[in-house]
Amino acid sequence: MDSGYNALVVLSYNIFNGFADKATKEASRHRLLNKNSTLADARRYIRAYTEIAWQTLESTKQQLVHLDNTIKSSGETVADYEKEHELGRRSIIDLLNIELEYNSAKNRKVTAEYDRLIAYYQILAYTGKILEEMNITVE
Repeated sequence: MDSGYNALVVLSYNIFNGFADKATKEASRHRLLNKNSTLADARRYIRAYTEIAWQTLESTKQQLVHLDNTIKSSGETVADYEKEHELGRRSIIDLLNIELEYNSAKNRKVTAEYDRLIAYYQILAYTGKILEEMNITVE
């Protein structure tokens, strides 16, 4: 009399397919790591360039205040030099130099305003709000 248990286990495993499955899993893992790395790089890029644009925006705001003061004082100086030139106390060279300084200050103001606008739109672009700000809807 046999009082034991019998069991039959059938295991079907293709060795070559197993290696292919392992290679596919490894390739998928590497692709995922690469995409995560690319995403992290993009986030660092956006963060860094947004900070640069923000600093540019803030510094140009301060520049514009100083340039307005410079333009105002240079304009007053030009008017004074013109009066003094008419009285014979200033040469034409002095008058031309102060007018050059006045025009240079106005040119620097235009450049600073342009830099401020570029920084503003860069911030909007980097933060993904540029279309919203311009009231553009994408369908």
